[in-house]
Amino acid sequence: MKTLNPKIWVNDDKLNPDIRKNLLQIALDFVKFVKLKRLKIHDIVLTGSLANYTWNDRSDLDLHIIFNLSNFERHRKFINEYLQTKKAAWNHGHNIKMAGYKIELYPQDMDDSHSSSGVYSIIKDVWIIKPQLEGHPVVDKNF
Repeated sequence: MKTLNPKIWVNDDKLNPDIRKNLLQIALDFVKFVKLKRLKIHDIVLTGSLANYTWNDRSDLDLHIIFNLSNFERHRKFINEYLQTKKAAWNHGHNIKMAGYKIELYPQDMDDSHSSSGVYSIIKDVWIIKPQLEGHPVVDKNF
């Protein structure tokens, strides 16, 4: 694709304000669903093909809720496993779509690595890693 998805983005630069507001609400609903009072949100980000130029009709919105789990240090592994279980239950029980795309929610410890060529902070409303539109391949017609 030559542009970011126009249903999600405004001028390839900013997340659509209605999409942003709804994604924030979904993330906060998940945090309430988890029921851990000392759970601290570090950031909420959008990644994947819809935060990049690689989107298509079968893409989904990859919503990562990044937690600071330092106050659970002694039980960090257990809390991570608990969050993954809650993620599976949430994603199974919620068939939420926005702009025609399914939302996949991912809890993530801020110390865990996740690589993507497009990462948008929904909290700060800015690109953390802005995707780059790569040139089209050159086809040698004389081959």
